[in-house]
Amino acid sequence: MNGNKKRLNTIIALSLTVLGIIAGVTLINKPQNINEKAAASTSLFLTPNIQEVNLGKSFSTIVTVDPGDNKITGIDLELNFNPSVMHIDEVKPTSELINFNTVIKNEIDNTDGIIRYAAFTFDKNLAISGKLGLLTITGSIPNNGTQGTFKIEFSDSSIVVATGEGQNVISNISNAEIKIIGGVPNSCGGTCGSNNNCQANYFCFEGYCRNPVCPSDNSCNCTVSQTATPTTKATAKATVRPTARTTAKATAVPVKGGTETSGPMYSSSPKPTIEFKTTAPNTVTTDDLKNNVWSDFSKYIIGMLIFIAIAVLSFLGVKNYNKNKTHILPPTNI
Repeated sequence: MNGNKKRLNTIIALSLTVLGIIAGVTLINKPQNINEKAAASTSLFLTPNIQEVNLGKSFSTIVTVDPGDNKITGIDLELNFNPSVMHIDEVKPTSELINFNTVIKNEIDNTDGIIRYAAFTFDKNLAISGKLGLLTITGSIPNNGTQGTFKIEFSDSSIVVATGEGQNVISNISNAEIKIIGGVPNSCGGTCGSNNNCQANYFCFEGYCRNPVCPSDNSCNCTVSQTATPTTKATAKATVRPTARTTAKATAVPVKGGTETSGPMYSSSPKPTIEFKTTAPNTVTTDDLKNNVWSDFSKYIIGMLIFIAIAVLSFLGVKNYNKNKTHILPPTNI
């Protein structure tokens, strides 16, 4: 009896132990499944993901995060690039990242080609819960760089921390491609697809590099074409128009055994001909004729009167002279 009771107690104890183990395993696995579900919704990527850049030109790309179901409170990012073909000039947090007021590191290594940036916030109320840009990366391509396609990519050590999560919540990443093209940017007249294909002080206009001051000028010198000022044409026509005509004149020069025509066959002595433009005669009235006749005869009448006056005065002068002259009588006593 006692043996059976003891055996029953042993079976019950073992059963409770097994149930406890099963319950413990279930409780442990349950929060882990929740965390994995939340962590799988966070993405990290670079925008634009593909861009073309000429040698000697600059570029920029933005680190963007999509938290998904998570509330992000911190980032520790590392990105790699090829330092032999590009140079990173600056990594600057965007205005949306001001909530992460504690910056641990902001490093650029242009020797090994590494970018490091880490920042976080202690205030859970400032956690990021929507898609936004985190960092702006600005770089440049050397003039003597290599053409081709090169990447800026996140390293596996990058971490994003979220509220209530004890692990890295990054589930998806997307890197960026920089296509280095065109060698030295084109000068005036060179073809282009964007302003990056043109040298400094030029811009892309209808597929060609042009001066922004005068985009329609092919020389880019902003040469202004002068418009001829219209001149007033004379309306008066000349009434005499001399026309030179060449008259043929053969000259004979005596030579031994005969004559020979020498000199030019035609002399260049121009004889101008004059053309006169005739005008219509003026109309003459009877009064005009009378006035002309009177004018002509008045000259003769006045002349005759002057002549008569002179003759009368001369006659009277001679008469008075003879009257006053003393006459000498011849002697009578002879």
